[in-house]
Amino acid sequence: MIVEEKLKIETLEEVLGLLYEFMKDNEEVAEKFDKETVNIAVRSMSHLGLGALLAKFFLEEKLSDGRKIFDIFNEEKGPLSEDQLELLQGMKDCKDNIYQVKKITKDSFEFYNLINEKNYKVFPMIKMRNYRSVARGQYLKAKIVKFNDNYYIYELSGLIPSNEKKQALSEVMNILMENPELIYQDNECKLDEIKELLNDMGDKFEQFFDTDEIITSSQKIDELLSMFNEFIDSGEKSDISEYLTELDEYKYFNIKDNNAGDDISNIAGKKFADSEQVYDIGVLYDREYGLIVLPFYATFKKIFEVDDHKSIDGYKNCVKNYLTSDKIPPAPVLKVFNQNSEKFKDIANEVMENTELQEIDEILKNYKKKYYDTKLFSSTTVLYASKTFNEMMELPPTKEIDGSVGRNEPCPCGSGKKYKKCCLMG
Repeated sequence: MIVEEKLKIETLEEVLGLLYEFMKDNEEVAEKFDKETVNIAVRSMSHLGLGALLAKFFLEEKLSDGRKIFDIFNEEKGPLSEDQLELLQGMKDCKDNIYQVKKITKDSFEFYNLINEKNYKVFPMIKMRNYRSVARGQYLKAKIVKFNDNYYIYELSGLIPSNEKKQALSEVMNILMENPELIYQDNECKLDEIKELLNDMGDKFEQFFDTDEIITSSQKIDELLSMFNEFIDSGEKSDISEYLTELDEYKYFNIKDNNAGDDISNIAGKKFADSEQVYDIGVLYDREYGLIVLPFYATFKKIFEVDDHKSIDGYKNCVKNYLTSDKIPPAPVLKVFNQNSEKFKDIANEVMENTELQEIDEILKNYKKKYYDTKLFSSTTVLYASKTFNEMMELPPTKEIDGSVGRNEPCPCGSGKKYKKCCLMG
């Protein structure tokens, strides 16, 4: 039981224990979990990180026969208490965020969330003395869970010194690119702000490009987006005709970028022109999802336009990425479908080795489930709405601090404080 509505680590361990026991006793459910997490490094996850993953699986997934995992648990183990169910829901929803410590009291913290731009009063689930290393001004990479209208530290996975602000902001960018919905999670005002931004940016996109979709190359996209940003700020329109480029050959390949991985959207936000390889890029605007920058978009379209789709190198991986990537919203896929509907269904089902999905709604709901479960905007649009992103763009180059600075001298970071009261603390 929860004592005095305070969440204790023992309660959390009790819920985790029930989940682990259920998984151990039900082979069918365990096999489903292994299949769903095949691309996730589960073995390297922390105990609590795995618990959050289990909670999401437990509450959202179904077996192939349509039975919900949650219902199977209730049949086999009996229903959870209201407190346990609320905690499980909180675990499902909690993800890593970047917080700055604003205040420390004898039994709680005040955090500012750099992602959704809200302040939180947060309680520990363990003794406060276990957080002796946490200091005011520091940045934390942490998950917090909501329970009985209070917030608790669920998992603390990293500390960033107060003088390493650029590192903290960089972490924010990485998280937003991966989970753009976090910018408005638990913040309705931010959601309203993004909706307003969607309409305004959509108008500006059509004014600047005279269309809702353009094709360019990896060598020209950076400059083109820079010109669009200048238009948003100043209203001054540039001649972009030389940047709207069709390539001689369309093919899909893994981009040689150590930080990009295999997902074709991972390079968004980096310098496209830094890649030695040249490839096509589509820039679209959708009034529901916002500004979308898509590597290999023209290649994806060509697959459904040419007589022999197999003549396009890498067509299978291209189609798979467009159908399954969480970073590509349904809108561009639906747009291509509407242009070549019959061919699209045949090729999509061939590539995905699935002959059962015949309608576009079935295809999208099966492969783009996240967009139907949660309100999502493109990561590019979210960055435009992020104060942290705008602040990062304005930061001066990092100043090196050597060991010759005296404790009582002005801090070299330029804060105006003494070194001992500023970066030395970090």
